[in-house]
Amino acid sequence: MTTHSNGQENKDIIKKEESTQIKLIKDKLEYSINLSINEKEKENELKIEIKLLNSIEIFSYVGQFKLSDIIKLCNFFKSFNDITELKKLIIEGHSKNKLLISQKENKNELILTLNFFSGYEEKNIDFILSRKLIEKEDIIQLLIEKILMLEKENKETNEKFNLLNTDYKQLKNEFDTIKNWKNKYEHNLEELLEIKKNQEALKQIDSKIIKTKEELKLIDDRIKNNDPILMKKKINYNLLCRGTSDGDKVSTFHSKCNNKSPTLSIIKTKKGMRFGGYTEQTWNDTNGSGIWKKDDKAFCFSIELNKIYNIIKGRDAIYCCSQYMCYFGANIFGLYDGAFSRDNWSYSKNDSNFQGQEKDFELTHEENNTFYLAEVEVFEIIYE
Repeated sequence: MTTHSNGQENKDIIKKEESTQIKLIKDKLEYSINLSINEKEKENELKIEIKLLNSIEIFSYVGQFKLSDIIKLCNFFKSFNDITELKKLIIEGHSKNKLLISQKENKNELILTLNFFSGYEEKNIDFILSRKLIEKEDIIQLLIEKILMLEKENKETNEKFNLLNTDYKQLKNEFDTIKNWKNKYEHNLEELLEIKKNQEALKQIDSKIIKTKEELKLIDDRIKNNDPILMKKKINYNLLCRGTSDGDKVSTFHSKCNNKSPTLSIIKTKKGMRFGGYTEQTWNDTNGSGIWKKDDKAFCFSIELNKIYNIIKGRDAIYCCSQYMCYFGANIFGLYDGAFSRDNWSYSKNDSNFQGQEKDFELTHEENNTFYLAEVEVFEIIYE
């Protein structure tokens, strides 16, 4: 049984009962659950608000529920005189470990599940709570209040144990310290908001290698290549395989990536260098013994150098073979079968069919033609 929030509060609220706070731990995260009764002229409502404790979050989850709506979902609640009995049942359920918090996939809603007995039958009811953003100014105010509370506790502790004989200078120093804390928290908050913006921009790609929207933009812009049609479209990157999840076997690579086009391959070395390549050819070995394929739209890139390496027109772009994973050629880089447990290669600039390398082994930043793999990801390019 699932019940949704009634949305925003109505204007006919007469009184708001003092809230009851309970705490719930899930996956080592501690949540605060506030339960309060909004007394109204027509029908009282139970307001549930859930916040993540010990964390600077910019939102909470809120829902308001009427007993009449709950009864429609389960006749068990017909015996309740008013919504306060549901509140008591939730508090009792908490004491008996019958409450569970879960997150919806879109993360815009949180589910509070109550397990209870109806007669001899065990049942569940889900309370769906909607995410409510907290204003930046409110967050700063909460931080200030937290700092002031810490100052008060520090002062009371010092007085209690008589460890400090405070004077004006010491108090001023403490105040300056707290002020610095406040500035630090405000700075961290700005960084957090920037991280949130960056995460929003990276929703189109599920990558453990791409870190910032600027890095993704380098690839996005080159794929579209100022094409007036593509410039109006959004690129979604559909993850086909990831080395640390799917393994480093060539057979796995071809089973997941063959017959897909276009594709983007991204590599991270154990030295931390990140690079990759794009092709509109498939990775199928059509003759069974290895085949070179031309692709004038192919390119390689270096994330660390913020640099694109275009294919020399008419040259071979990729090599498809049962012995290799992604292989961009001739010889700019390639991965062998079992790539995590052996050396892979990237040859000198004179051996490559991609132009723009100013020195040997520029992509890998190694002293020779071998490198060691930390991660590889292959994505299918989908336009919308």
